[in-house]
Amino acid sequence: MVRNDVVEIKNMQFWGKHGYFEEELIRGQKFYVDIEASYDMLAMCKTDQLEKGVSYLELYNVAKMVVEGEQHKLLQRVVYRIIEQSYARFAMLDWIKVTVKKPFVPVEGIVDFIAVTIEKNAEEFSRENM
Repeated sequence: MVRNDVVEIKNMQFWGKHGYFEEELIRGQKFYVDIEASYDMLAMCKTDQLEKGVSYLELYNVAKMVVEGEQHKLLQRVVYRIIEQSYARFAMLDWIKVTVKKPFVPVEGIVDFIAVTIEKNAEEFSRENM
């Protein structure tokens, strides 16, 4: 049976050095991250014990570690690294959806941000990483 239990963390803000252009890698900039993750929360609901599931603080720390501690050229890679690290740390995840927004982009026009979203279920992720 597939459950629809979902934890969401929206609009986390981190300073990172990601981008295709050298200046972006040197100066850095703000990135916004959203995570939605699904896993069976029944044990948490019944016991009121955090260790029976995935803490949103731990998901926050994964995003922070990747955005602030790593350096990548592509937003797609940043998003995928957050997914990789989340599955590595939390075996109970059924699926995860990660969006990374980059508000300051080198385009000749006005945009609020550029964003990349990737969603992976556990089975699909496992197949990709065999």
